[in-house]
Amino acid sequence: MPFVLQYPDATFGEKLSSLVGQHNEHRFFFTRLLFLADNALFDSSFVLLYTFNAVIPLLGVWIVLKCCDERRPLVRAVIIASCLCFLYHLFQRENFTWEFQSQFFLAYYLPLLGYYLIIRFWTDSLLKNAIMVAVAALMCAFTMANGVVFALPLALLFMWNRETRPIAFVALAVLVAVLTLYLFILPYAGNPDHGSFTKDVLPNLGRYILYILTYIGSPFGEEVLFGSIFVLCFVRLLWLSLTRESLIDLRNVLLLYILFYGATAAVTGIGRVNFGVEQALESRYLTPTLLAWLCLLILGLLRIETAKWHRRIYNGVLPFLAVVALVTQYDKFKEVGLHGVERDTARLALCLGIEDEVAIERVYARA
Repeated sequence: MPFVLQYPDATFGEKLSSLVGQHNEHRFFFTRLLFLADNALFDSSFVLLYTFNAVIPLLGVWIVLKCCDERRPLVRAVIIASCLCFLYHLFQRENFTWEFQSQFFLAYYLPLLGYYLIIRFWTDSLLKNAIMVAVAALMCAFTMANGVVFALPLALLFMWNRETRPIAFVALAVLVAVLTLYLFILPYAGNPDHGSFTKDVLPNLGRYILYILTYIGSPFGEEVLFGSIFVLCFVRLLWLSLTRESLIDLRNVLLLYILFYGATAAVTGIGRVNFGVEQALESRYLTPTLLAWLCLLILGLLRIETAKWHRRIYNGVLPFLAVVALVTQYDKFKEVGLHGVERDTARLALCLGIEDEVAIERVYARA
């Protein structure tokens, strides 16, 4: 609200500075534009923000479907149903009910879109490809702090192939340029409450690895087990992609997103492991995690679709997982009524001037 109220009377320089200024370690340029648009169109009633949060997962559905464009109609229909179950799952309830979490959706869906556009419109011109990478990397950097590593997966993947190696070096240059802009050219101050690599990771690597595996396996009860399964499956799929096919393939959009997600989990672990491993189970972290599991699932199923003896498995896995997702979705949906009671209690406490931090912070995040 202070940002929205102060923006109209600010000078041009102050407006630009406020749009790209820090909040913790993040720069929410696009989310702040949404704040201004919601204020202008809906008097800051959050209509635009809630609508955005509700609609943006459809972008993920569309991109996954485009990566499976040549599949049979029935398979495509099941993929759409599975995408909707995963990407709208109420495990990530905070990101739907906290109006300002458009930043979190943008931090993951915008990189996915960037990878899709780069692969989809790949050309023989190194300059055109470099421009696409640079523009996408710059846009992702102003969603949340993790967006600065957008070009890293491109560099890692394209370095393996002689044909794409020049763009890998371009991606590395873009990565360095974006980091320089974000950390050194624009004013930047680290968050003293967050952990550091030297103080919180190196002295206890086991705890750090446990945090990452918990982060990855958070949709399931046995987080470390499923996190380990995810890592092993991804390494296998990555190896097959590097050794058996062209890297300019729409399926590798999903591969690039998982690499980006892995980098995000690693960076999040550095900053958050000092709060304890259980912090990796935060509801909002399910947005990138569910998308990563969906990408892994689709990659695996596309890999076995061509084998005739696997057809029955392939045709049964997606419907089964869709049913499981729907059942767990229903269980989570029943909790929404309880969340409404929590929100009303928090509002009542605020109106009465009662500083019930336990009740209030379950609903409204501390600024």
